[in-house]
Amino acid sequence: MIARKAAGYNVLGNPRPAVTAYVAQHQINEGTYPSLAVLVRDIAAQVDQYGSLAKLPAAVVGNTRNDMYLVSEAIRFLMKDKENDLNKEEVKTLNAYKGSLDRMEAHRRHGRREDRQDPPHLRPGRLRRDHGRRDDRRR
Repeated sequence: MIARKAAGYNVLGNPRPAVTAYVAQHQINEGTYPSLAVLVRDIAAQVDQYGSLAKLPAAVVGNTRNDMYLVSEAIRFLMKDKENDLNKEEVKTLNAYKGSLDRMEAHRRHGRREDRQDPPHLRPGRLRRDHGRRDDRRR
């Protein structure tokens, strides 16, 4: 869908500045969709090359994760943008892709560190809740 909107345009050089400008300013220009399409293709190519996000080499992980975040944010703003002429099917497609990016990133983080969103008494390794400490109680 993004590639269709970018048809007929070429991106010379780094696509990140155009997408970053859109995320910062919320203004679509002629470089927004083509640059976004390049980033989407780059992310897909890297994940396909290594089989999954978890198998990416350390040297590539930082750029890929930054690109994923940038694309996810751009899509979020595109779906809200009144200047955009997206139909319901395109919004549904963008939502699905954004969700897959967010899930990949969440899955990547899940294996690396403890999820601090869970209440303390539900975290792995805690056998019982400490009722004596006030900061452990959440309401």
